[in-house]
Amino acid sequence: MTKHLNRTKTFAIICAMIALVLSIAAAPREAQAAQGGARIHILPFKYSDAILVESDGHFGMVDSGEDNSYPDGSDSRYPLRDGITKGAGHEDEVISYLESVGVTTDNFDFYIGTHPHSDHIGSAQQIIKRFKPKKFYTPIYDDGYITDPSRLWDNRYVYDRLIEAAKEAHEEYGAELVQSFGRDGSGFYLGSAYIQLYNTDASYQTKGVFDANCFSLGVKITAGGYTAFLAGDINNCTGVEDRLATELGHIDFLKMGHHGIEGSNSRPYLEAIFPRLVFQTGDFSVLPTETIDAIARLEAKYASSDDVVDAGLSAYVVNLTSKGLATNLSMDVGRLYYSSSKGSYLYYKNGVQASGSGWARLESGWTWLDGSSAVNTSRWVWNGGAWYWIKSNGLMATGWQSVGPNWYYFEAGGNMIVGWKKIDGAWSYFDSSGAMHTGWLNTGGRWYWLDGSGAMKVGWRYINGSWYYFSGDGGMNTGWLNLDGTWHFLDASGAMQVGWRYLNGAWYYLDGSGAMKTGWQLINGNWYYMFGSGAMAHDCWVGNYFLTSSGAMAVSSRVGGYWVGADGAWVPGV
Repeated sequence: MTKHLNRTKTFAIICAMIALVLSIAAAPREAQAAQGGARIHILPFKYSDAILVESDGHFGMVDSGEDNSYPDGSDSRYPLRDGITKGAGHEDEVISYLESVGVTTDNFDFYIGTHPHSDHIGSAQQIIKRFKPKKFYTPIYDDGYITDPSRLWDNRYVYDRLIEAAKEAHEEYGAELVQSFGRDGSGFYLGSAYIQLYNTDASYQTKGVFDANCFSLGVKITAGGYTAFLAGDINNCTGVEDRLATELGHIDFLKMGHHGIEGSNSRPYLEAIFPRLVFQTGDFSVLPTETIDAIARLEAKYASSDDVVDAGLSAYVVNLTSKGLATNLSMDVGRLYYSSSKGSYLYYKNGVQASGSGWARLESGWTWLDGSSAVNTSRWVWNGGAWYWIKSNGLMATGWQSVGPNWYYFEAGGNMIVGWKKIDGAWSYFDSSGAMHTGWLNTGGRWYWLDGSGAMKVGWRYINGSWYYFSGDGGMNTGWLNLDGTWHFLDASGAMQVGWRYLNGAWYYLDGSGAMKTGWQLINGNWYYMFGSGAMAHDCWVGNYFLTSSGAMAVSSRVGGYWVGADGAWVPGV
């Protein structure tokens, strides 16, 4: 009996050891993947997914973005429908990037087309022909699966092009096309990274769905002890996210589903997978309030395609290695994102929604915080003895800024200017409210004229029917003015005078240009004589000519004992 027990015990131990060996050999996927690493490259296209996965010198692609090809309607299978994207392709950029990181026909293992929408697989044919992947994964498609005709677009066109390229690849070099995944999906390795497909239920082929997004594949990557989920255009239209919430487990990095558009990235789903990093191939403004708030509660770090472009990077790269989870994008400087659902800008620092008070430095300037993450826009801020303006985009204004009916000018530090300021070589004046002044200005006991742009004018200016002259410092002149040897007279209002003027006990004559005249002048049919000072001669002889009390030269008349002829000259002996 004891012998039998010992034999049984020994057998049990051997069985347990065999089971352990078999479990290590047969089910090592997650454990093995944790020992290696992976790098995920997301090209920063807005509303278009092109993602390269790299591990141990091997590469694979999950979608490749839009291309410039589209159906022209000449083939009845591919009508030119409303909503088809035209001329917004990225194929050249994708190919260039892949080549820049070392992708070749020898190390390109797979291409995954998550679903038949052109912003995901439009360029599949070009990528396949250029880099010759060894395997293709994409769900089966037919227009008959889509119940909403307005969502057919060029789905069949881009799908058929991918399938055609895959079949040519099979004939050319034996590539394999995989379209049957089973309910649990398919798993395989890329280097030491484990790749698993999700949302692989094929029931849509019999039940129908309103949009191909409903059967978009999701791709889970496990490497270096971390996980990533590339959600394609997955949303919760048929409860897909609800199912994924129970299937995925914890995800460290999430490429958000459907570019962040309403209906995707639901709160329960995000809370279940608890991502540490999230990336949006779309615009923050479309994120629903529940998604924004869920990401904030989870304290997940957010970034978008715009952030990558603004940073001058050609891709957003996430590293999943045993050394940690890291990206190539620095987010230590604050950013503002506009939320349409909240109707305000939100402040983020280090990728996390943050609150604060006072000035906060941003990637593109400064903003003002009032104790929360929401930024009040189009508002005045009084700080440190100066006024500042926060624009409609949440940024502190600098330079010229229109506020209501007025223009203002703000220094590089944001403080509003009051008084005189020379800007781009021209002087402008800003009143006590900071508003730019135009038209007549009286300050410091002098008058100035500022045109409609606010620039102070100098020299001659024609204003409301009169000419005025402004010195080099902008001040308006009055009284006598000598310009280049010519005298002009400007009255007390500054208006240039023309014609006869009685000044300081003498008559002067100023022609149509305002120039004071000297010497003989024929005016309205009469001759007059102006001394060098410009004063009119009268009641006196000038040479052989007599000027009457009116200043007009006498003609055909006797002056004292002298006779003045018809030409006004004295006639001797008469």
